[in-house]
Amino acid sequence: MRQRPIVPVSLPVSPPRIYETLPSPAQADALARNLAVMEATHGGVPQSGWCSTLLDTSDASVGRWAPGIRPYGRARRLYREWRVAPDQEEDLLSIADLVTVTSETLANRVEPSKLLVLKNAADLKHFERVKPRESGSTPVRVGYYGAIAHWFDSALVRDCAKAHPEWEFELVGSTLQADLLGLDELPNVVLHGEKDYNAIVEYLSRWDVALIPFKNLPLTRATNPVKVYEYLSAGKPVVATKLPELSLPPVRDWVRVASGSTEFIAAVESAVGDRT
Repeated sequence: MRQRPIVPVSLPVSPPRIYETLPSPAQADALARNLAVMEATHGGVPQSGWCSTLLDTSDASVGRWAPGIRPYGRARRLYREWRVAPDQEEDLLSIADLVTVTSETLANRVEPSKLLVLKNAADLKHFERVKPRESGSTPVRVGYYGAIAHWFDSALVRDCAKAHPEWEFELVGSTLQADLLGLDELPNVVLHGEKDYNAIVEYLSRWDVALIPFKNLPLTRATNPVKVYEYLSAGKPVVATKLPELSLPPVRDWVRVASGSTEFIAAVESAVGDRT
């Protein structure tokens, strides 16, 4: 199969909150201009590989972007609370022969005859490369990787870092559109920014405990976090906020879940205390 190049396209304006809304006219025009440059530079715009969360799925809206663009509108993630073309959700469901979802929350919204529940997973070979940290190593390191966005509970991590100034907290991921609430000002919190997938193994090898500190939102309640499978594949103790998918077997037997700062800090302390 002929390989197509992957070409990054940047927006010279503030990016939209892609899980909540469509681009503004200014953002849409900026992207259209960049696509025109890409077409001129690379000999055409590919008709696949489009980020569906940025586009309305209606044919009328697509034509104004650039010639030849065909978004993966039919592959849009199903979730009304994301408020991305919600008026078209029922239409998409009605014409779909098969609807795949990753969580029970989403499964409850789909006709059983066309439903496939396909939970997330991890690349075992990739995460088996993570080296266990030597027992008793200091300082204790607690980590998280992934998007640090509006669903990330900065206050929860801040409270944990303040409760244990002798520990180090490493956060790996983009902070675009995040409210850090002073996390970046704490001496024992390091924000590494977004890193390559292969570099994650190195960071995981440094950590004693891995976190999933998500807020309780409609979006997160419908999430089956990929990182829980990756953390567990790496052999790391996991502490997470109470999400529906983490309360289901078999994952619930392997993850410490907590609500609120007091419970969360206690759960991390327990995980640190169980280090071998």
